[in-house]
Amino acid sequence: MKQFIVLSLAFSYLAHASEQHQKAIVIVPIANCVGFELNSESVVGDYHGMPASWGPNKQDKVACPRLHQLLFNETVTILETKGEQALIKLHNAHWHNKQTDQHASTCWTLRKYLLPLCECPAQKVSTQFFPKPFGSTDSDERYLTITLMFPYYDEATHQTYSAGTRFKAMSSKYESHYVAWIYCQQKETVIKTTIPVHLCAPLEYISRDEQASEFVFLLERWVDWAEGKIPFVWGGCGLTLFYPRMQFSLKPKLM
Repeated sequence: MKQFIVLSLAFSYLAHASEQHQKAIVIVPIANCVGFELNSESVVGDYHGMPASWGPNKQDKVACPRLHQLLFNETVTILETKGEQALIKLHNAHWHNKQTDQHASTCWTLRKYLLPLCECPAQKVSTQFFPKPFGSTDSDERYLTITLMFPYYDEATHQTYSAGTRFKAMSSKYESHYVAWIYCQQKETVIKTTIPVHLCAPLEYISRDEQASEFVFLLERWVDWAEGKIPFVWGGCGLTLFYPRMQFSLKPKLM
């Protein structure tokens, strides 16, 4: 009887753990993340309305608590949910906590930004249409993983996706575009779309030197982009547009 109770408790714990620790896919172009749970009456508005950065004073950080940004199709692990927010673990980023002298890889974001993989069967969405997480050793020769080098507006979903966003695409490409799969929130399913080849990074590199040269060349193109400049965003990781005019002003240095 005792053994039965112990096993029952063990299975109950594992079931609870599996519910709490779920893999999920980011389903918005850019998702703001913060280092602590927000406790205002308008949490959704707080995430959506974060300013680009904070001012010269330390207290200005309160107005912009952004710690990080996630991109569409990234994989995270949901550790806990509270109301409209989720505590998540990142698989491709971490930061150093000066107070504890430890590395951290957890943050908070909105639950609506995420699609738990356990919900995919209910929506008749196959996980094979999402890119594998960074560092994954699983390979699928049937499909390609393509990466944007520049922002791309998709007419099928009416969304602009950031440079750095990854998509699954058909293994054979056309001369000018890839046929890729993209999750559409409005339809709650994966649909096909086309992505121009010239906006994507090369699929393979001959050597690490070639890869490094391509990276430097991309940075030079970003800096000297004719359509405008890239603004600084505190905790920013997304690039969806260039600003044609950037207004700068000198500020006295605060001692």
